[in-house]
Amino acid sequence: MPLLVLALVVLIGFGFVWLLVAVARAAPPYRADGATITLRHGQLLRGFALLAFFGAPLLFGLWLIFFPARSQTTLVPVVITVLALAVFALLLVWEAFQFQLTLSPAGLEGRSPWKGRFTHTWPQVTALSYSRTNAWFRLSFADGGAFHVSIIVPGVAKLLETCEHHLKPDQMANAKDGYRWVRRKWPYGEPSQ
Repeated sequence: MPLLVLALVVLIGFGFVWLLVAVARAAPPYRADGATITLRHGQLLRGFALLAFFGAPLLFGLWLIFFPARSQTTLVPVVITVLALAVFALLLVWEAFQFQLTLSPAGLEGRSPWKGRFTHTWPQVTALSYSRTNAWFRLSFADGGAFHVSIIVPGVAKLLETCEHHLKPDQMANAKDGYRWVRRKWPYGEPSQ
C-alpha cells in the first residue's frame, strides 16, 4: 500500500510540473477587445483543477473498492488524504475560475477569490514588482492595496506591455527579474535602485 501512495504522489508531482510548463507555453486565452485586455487562467489549469477535485477522491474511492482497508488504522490515513486533496483542489478550482484582470487605457479592474473585486485608474498604480519566491507580479496601489498576477496566467506579457505604456521605469524597476521568466525583453536600461 505505501508503494501505491508513493507512486500516486510521484505521478501527481510530475503531472503538476508538466501542467506548469504546458500552461506557460500554451496559446494565450486572454481576450482583447480593442485596447481592453482581459486576463484569466487558461482552460488547461481549469481542467486540471476540476480533474484534481473530482478525480483524486474518485481514484481513492476506486482504490478502496478494489483494495478494501483491512483495519481502521489503514482507513483513517486514506480518508484524511482524500479530504486534504479535496480541500487543496477546491482552492485551486476557486482560483482558476475566479481570477480575472482587465486592462484598459483608463485603468485596471480585477477580481480575485482572495481579495475580491477592485477598480483602479493608472495614476493610482504606484509600482509593479516581481517576487521570485511566489513567481508572481505584484501591482501596488496608492490606497495600500495590491494585486498579484502569477507568471502562469496566459497573457501576462500583455500586462507588462500595458504597464510599460502607463508606468514610469522607476515604478517598474523591481519587476525586471520577472521579465526573463515570461520571455520578454526588459525595455529600459539598468533600473535605478
